[in-house]
Amino acid sequence: MDKKHRVSVLNNDFAVDKVRENLSISTILYKGEHLLTVRQVANFYEVDIRTIENTISDNRSELEMNGMKVLSGSDLADLRAKSDSEINFGVKSRFLTVFTFRSFLNVGMLLKGSTKAQQIRQLILDTAISVVNERAGGSTKYINQRDENFLPALFKNENYNDRFKQVLTDHVNMGQGKFPKFNNMVYNAVFKESAQKYKEILNLDKRDKSRDTMYSEVLNAISSVENGVAALVEQKFNETGKKLSKEEAEELFEGLDKNPFLKPQIEDARTKMASFDAEFRRKNHTSIAEYISPLNQEAYERFLGKKSKELRERINENLEEFKRLKDK
Repeated sequence: MDKKHRVSVLNNDFAVDKVRENLSISTILYKGEHLLTVRQVANFYEVDIRTIENTISDNRSELEMNGMKVLSGSDLADLRAKSDSEINFGVKSRFLTVFTFRSFLNVGMLLKGSTKAQQIRQLILDTAISVVNERAGGSTKYINQRDENFLPALFKNENYNDRFKQVLTDHVNMGQGKFPKFNNMVYNAVFKESAQKYKEILNLDKRDKSRDTMYSEVLNAISSVENGVAALVEQKFNETGKKLSKEEAEELFEGLDKNPFLKPQIEDARTKMASFDAEFRRKNHTSIAEYISPLNQEAYERFLGKKSKELRERINENLEEFKRLKDK
């Protein structure tokens, strides 16, 4: 498991809490945190203390990012006073390294040669998948729709898409088959995949609408590309007074992902699509795999937490606002 994946998994509070509930291990509850000493961690993973110390030395910044810390002074005295007397803190020690439960799991992801660490890694991955599926209602196909930003982005996209189609119809001389071709060019400009390839990766069938499964950032980027190309087509038509040829229209798509006005939005869409699908749907978009980034805790809260809701519930709560967006 590489560092990006470790960071993503450990930022999933829902999975981390579930692992803690299901794992039989004694911790020190202190100031609302479940803490473990180096000795406790070594005992659990059935390795000697030196192995844990070496792991700390080699991965200190990552472990600290996940909550490992060194207590001293009044904090250490307070912990000793409030903790089980059977736990050996080292009476003469002026410093004590402690692990939060998250950093304890982090150690399990880093350790080599420990059977218990291998078991923990598998438990974490299984739990992460289980939690996502459970909170997504058993299927992650439409997990994007649990985001409060999805419906506004979809409605706006429908409006831009309608305009895009109309401009192609009015100003491009290409017959009835023009839209699927240019739709693929839009998709390739945003996330380097055709509509068919996207459906294959997500295992969508013919009845599934691709855009119903897309994250709001992807929809917004598609809207920007469609709106921008429509404006360029209209501009060229007005300049020449005649419909564009197929080749002239295709040229307008060249370099869109490097356009300074579109590049930030397109790169954000690629990052979200690659990263979210890798974690939530376990799908790999190889064409944009370089954009995969670790998910933060906000991402999990966005799709799995209290703010995330089923689409029907969100529609009922905001019916009038969505009607306004739909008709705008």
